[in-house]
Amino acid sequence: LKANTEGDPGAGGFTVPDQFSAQLLMQSLETAIIRPRAFVVPMSSQTLKIPAINATSHASSLFGGVIAYWLAESATLTESNPAFRQVQLTARKLSGYTITSNELRRDSAIPLEVVLQRLFGNALTWFEDQAFFNGTGVGQPVGIINASALISVAKETGQAATTIVAANLDKMYSR
Repeated sequence: LKANTEGDPGAGGFTVPDQFSAQLLMQSLETAIIRPRAFVVPMSSQTLKIPAINATSHASSLFGGVIAYWLAESATLTESNPAFRQVQLTARKLSGYTITSNELRRDSAIPLEVVLQRLFGNALTWFEDQAFFNGTGVGQPVGIINASALISVAKETGQAATTIVAANLDKMYSR
């Protein structure tokens, strides 16, 4: 009996099945970053036009031309006006697709449909965030990095690459 062991397949190891967990081990992805903070506009057609404020800078005014003044009593008021433009949204679809056999769905030790829904849901969230950050605007959202509203400031003298310091934030705020 001592010659028969689990460690030697031919001496009895083949009679002991491998342990299998009916759970899928997957690397955790970040949760959605942009969508929970976004102003989501429902659309019932392929395009939607929305009036918007035409503001490109806050250096001398807000909302494309609104200026407030500190005045003494009975001083003359100075007129300022906001500027408007029109934004057109065009609907696009982000999708993922896979095929599984009926046999795989039926015989899988883990509930494959639930796993695929979760995997594709997480993948779509990740690809959405990628587009929201880096999108080109061609068939996908214009990402933050490619948006005309991007503010870039030069690094400080002696500042290490890929770092941020308070002076950078001050310069961006003043822009």
